[in-house]
Amino acid sequence: AGRAGGVPVVVVVVVVMVMVMVMVMAEFSEINLVSNSNGTCTVDLQVVRERHQSDETAQSARLLTSTRSFRPDFVLVRQHAFSMTQNEDFKNMIIGLQYAGVPSVNSLESIYSLSDKPWAVSD
Repeated sequence: AGRAGGVPVVVVVVVVMVMVMVMVMAEFSEINLVSNSNGTCTVDLQVVRERHQSDETAQSARLLTSTRSFRPDFVLVRQHAFSMTQNEDFKNMIIGLQYAGVPSVNSLESIYSLSDKPWAVSD
């Protein structure tokens, strides 16, 4: 970094690598996971965006949905896998990630075990 006329100048160097890393953040409710017996899994992510269109009288909103498929190389789970709310049991996705052998920052076994509170405190 240098100075040009009293304003700090920052030089940014971008190195292009052969391998590209893409980070995707989603809630369990937004993904569909398929775990295969060959040790791979595929995630389908349903992206829902709101599109605003203005016309002469009022604003109208329209939802746009698209699906994106990818194979995760690594996961970081920041959401509880189980909730008492209806349709909020996502333990099957944790099992699918474990079955496919997807590495994780936090242990998938511990995430699954802690999803059942009586099990976690019984020891």
